[in-house]
Amino acid sequence: MVNMEMHEENIKFLKHFGISDISEVSGKRVALVLHDKVQHSYNSQHMFILSANLLSRLFLNIDFILSSGINAPMQINGNQQKLDDVVLSYAKKVFPLGNFRVLDGVADFSKYDGVLIVGYGAGYGNIIFVNSNGWNIYINKAESEDRYNPIGACAAACFGAAELFKIVMKPVGHRLCGIMSFSLLNYSMDLPADNPNIPELVDIGDIDLIGAGAIGSAFIYALNCLDNVRGDLNIVDADFYTSGNLNRYIIADETSVGMLKTKNVKQYLQQHGDLMVHEHPVVFDIYVKSKTYMETVITAVDKRITRYVIQGALPRLIFDAATTKSFIDLTRIEFGKGGACLGCLYKPDRNDKLIYDYISKYTGIEIGRVVYLYNSNEGISQIDIDIASQKLGKDLSSYIGQPINTLYAHEYCGSAILGENDDEKEPVLAPVSFISALAGVLVLSEIIKNKYFPQYKINNHFHINTFGKPNPMQHMPINANAGCSYCGDTDIIEAYNEKWSAFLKTEEERVVNVAKRLF
Repeated sequence: MVNMEMHEENIKFLKHFGISDISEVSGKRVALVLHDKVQHSYNSQHMFILSANLLSRLFLNIDFILSSGINAPMQINGNQQKLDDVVLSYAKKVFPLGNFRVLDGVADFSKYDGVLIVGYGAGYGNIIFVNSNGWNIYINKAESEDRYNPIGACAAACFGAAELFKIVMKPVGHRLCGIMSFSLLNYSMDLPADNPNIPELVDIGDIDLIGAGAIGSAFIYALNCLDNVRGDLNIVDADFYTSGNLNRYIIADETSVGMLKTKNVKQYLQQHGDLMVHEHPVVFDIYVKSKTYMETVITAVDKRITRYVIQGALPRLIFDAATTKSFIDLTRIEFGKGGACLGCLYKPDRNDKLIYDYISKYTGIEIGRVVYLYNSNEGISQIDIDIASQKLGKDLSSYIGQPINTLYAHEYCGSAILGENDDEKEPVLAPVSFISALAGVLVLSEIIKNKYFPQYKINNHFHINTFGKPNPMQHMPINANAGCSYCGDTDIIEAYNEKWSAFLKTEEERVVNVAKRLF
């Protein structure tokens, strides 16, 4: 059943943290509260809406508690609606069988397994407060400043959902944040002295988003929350939505199943008239043949080998985001300028062979055929599907013509390898909603900082455990690998420099010519 498959995907992930029975999730009841004192704050409204989105992909029983008659931010869907209607209707579209209610107040929080309150206050017991001020995020703190920044608000929602999840589900190895301040500017609990306003108009330039999955969806969600955006955004993804995606793809619901991801992204961003969104429903190997100069690339794909190949296209700037278990890794790569590149980070290793082994094991398709299909992106044949259908015991005919990685990702795994014993590792498990959501929000934060606040751009790498508490040592660069086939090769570094110096010269001449025509 479509509805339960979403939660079954969560269980595949949660079992690695001591949670193996779906009843442990289905029996929990949580509350999401919009505090009266912040109900008209745009930051708080953005937090409340995204928190509802994330929690409805985790819990089956949620009470949304807020005053009636509050208008939702216009950026959410381009027209005016009441906040309670927006939250409830969307939760039901994500999971129609969920027991979701809107209440205008509650006197007793003791009946809930956990309560997340959007507002300023000190948490206690199973109650957490979350709020934001500009680039700053607050957990269980009585801070009352309210500088508008929807990116900070989105990140705060992810932190709040993570904290609620830890309190309710108690995953093995978790650590509560307790009372915490955290800045998206310097990724530190020591807040910087300044807290600059987000630009009224955000120009993202020319971006190629490679992968519109969980992380890519979160990037798109956060981008849509901005008031005014312009630029060119190329969405590269040959995949479509399945019911197994809904636990973590925060711009998708049950109506999205079967739709191309690129099409959904373009529709989702249609209210931003100055943002040119271009659909490319193809794999990267095909897309790269049509675009020589990629100025800014966001890599949010599942396959290690694809990230490795992307570096070979020599983009000018890369933002790489990845999730493994409860961890997020965010890397800024300016090729040849120090720090690890994608070639260093994703050099093919024995894990790639493990993927071949697992696809063959779980589909029944001979391993030589798997290797060919995986690396060529050739569509799965009828014969392949017959073998896999028999092995799994279900009709997989809808995957005919799709890449084998699509079948593998949708029916068996996600994007990493989990387990302690290398010989007994099993296929990944896609993360729960708030993990990939935070990764996508952090990517947009870096895009904005890189252009408008370069003094705060990431120093190559940031690593965070969403089941823990931010650690200053997690913001540390990764050294380049001297033996890397990309950044360790002086000829390739020279080719990169020549490529982009020629491009910049051409761009400068183009700008001058445009100016002459205008003036």
